Amino acid sequence: MVSVGDRKETSLRACIAHMLNIDFSEVPTKREANIGQWLALRNLGLVPVASPESFEWPGADQRRAQVMHSGALWLAREGLALSRVSPALEL
Repeated sequence: MVSVGDRKETSLRACIAHMLNIDFSEVPTKREANIGQWLALRNLGLVPVASPESFEWPGADQRRAQVMHSGALWLAREGLALSRVSPALEL
């Protein structure tokens, strides 16, 4: 039986693969690599949110995150949301 943790990891890997337009198998499992470090090598990042149930990202901070990382990916109870800057902007 597949654990809840494994399903969450698979879902996150699928979303990352879709966002980067790469094959699912190219996104490492947590046993293969630290996903945060793997994303950092691609100028992307994951940011933990202390209180996701009450989190609201202001527009200016959202834009700054998009510019710094060529996009942003949000994970909430409702699902994942992707916002890309294309082409990547320079600071």
